[in-house]
Amino acid sequence: MKAKFIFSLLAGLVLILFQSANAGNYGAPEPLARPSSVSLGIGYSYFVGKIEIDSQLLGTQKHKFEQNQVYAQLNAAYQNAEGYIRIGGAGFRVDDIFITSSPGFTLSGFKNDFKDDSTRAFAAGGAKVKLDINPYFSLGPFLQASIYDDYKDSTTGTMNGVQTKQEVEIAGSYKVDVGLFLQAKINPVIFYAGPFICWFRGEVRSTRPLPGLSDKFKETGAFGGAAGLRINLFGGLNIELEAQYSEKLSAGGFISYAF
Repeated sequence: MKAKFIFSLLAGLVLILFQSANAGNYGAPEPLARPSSVSLGIGYSYFVGKIEIDSQLLGTQKHKFEQNQVYAQLNAAYQNAEGYIRIGGAGFRVDDIFITSSPGFTLSGFKNDFKDDSTRAFAAGGAKVKLDINPYFSLGPFLQASIYDDYKDSTTGTMNGVQTKQEVEIAGSYKVDVGLFLQAKINPVIFYAGPFICWFRGEVRSTRPLPGLSDKFKETGAFGGAAGLRINLFGGLNIELEAQYSEKLSAGGFISYAF
């Protein structure tokens, strides 16, 4: 009966993962690594959100963006506190970022969306602590920070009948997340949920046809909530699934082994 219950929960979160779209899991407050030891894992996430660009040419513009991430993560624990580092690759897509119409110009043939699926490097680090309320419930504040490589894309079309190339970079982007989770532990399953605040910032740079033009961007959904579960499969092997929501629904999965 317990196995069927766990399987149903796992299947439900897998459906969420593939129907929706994360800057990577935050994870349960419970340390993944054993006390004074480490764990190693791999994760995948697909994040969807909105950014606001303060454009010098077009004013304030809002755009949907998507990001895939694949990463390896090393955790180290000491008592009820844990820190981790995460290294991986990520792509980046932004809707309607290229200029396809402009007053006084006739443009044609340019694509709309920015797309860089080259899996450029990113790195993240975080820390969290588990504060026990009783044997079953705990609170867990956490902090996570991420930095990303620059992304590039281009499109070719005509401007006033002359063939022209537009080149755009997403550069200097970083993200900081702070939150607090409530955890419930019923072996071998841990449930957790709670609010978070995030800051995602960067620049959109034009290298052609307007070299040097740079606009700041920020994520519009600064507040959100997350929920997930962790299942100890056997020994030190754990699987974790998590869904997040700010302006869009996102999700991710992570599997790890504690040495």
